[in-house]
Amino acid sequence: MSRSPDIQVLAAARMPHIQWPCRPVVSRTLHRQHGVTLVVGLLLLALLSLLGLAAMGTGILESRMAANARDRIRALEMAELALQFCENRINPLGNFDGTDGMYSTANLPAAFDWGSHAIAYDQAVPLISEPPRCFVVRLDTVLNEQAPTSESLRLGQAVEGARTYHHYRVSARGSGINDRTVVVLQTHVRRRAE
Repeated sequence: MSRSPDIQVLAAARMPHIQWPCRPVVSRTLHRQHGVTLVVGLLLLALLSLLGLAAMGTGILESRMAANARDRIRALEMAELALQFCENRINPLGNFDGTDGMYSTANLPAAFDWGSHAIAYDQAVPLISEPPRCFVVRLDTVLNEQAPTSESLRLGQAVEGARTYHHYRVSARGSGINDRTVVVLQTHVRRRAE
């Protein structure tokens, strides 16, 4: 049995979402959206480019910070090297008249210059802008110090009498590869008088 055309129209009227006969639906709004995809794509590309530039700037900044930290460590090592160099040069019976980086508190220059008043480390060191320098100041105080009795008795040693010690202030300056990276260290040294 076949249906009559009136029944088909009636069936189509009851189901508005089904079109009879089936054909593709073309909306008029699609025709107005030409080029929007291009604009959105360009905006996303610009945003990704800005994110890439920010990441690259952060990477460059971090590499500079690492280089500065490495240079500061190098300057600290050079200052410690100069401290050890001057500490080894201390001779309690030596001359502290201001020559060869050895001073007393009486002849210490008022305007101190690291280039002319301090002594330079005598061996070549690579990757630094200038050699490490140091100087020694013999302090006026010469102390007679008694050895600790309790410590000597605990170790089973005889209690020693008073010893005379000389005290020194050692200052050192080290630099890194960059001449603006400078570290200055200072120590207090006590040596037994012979």
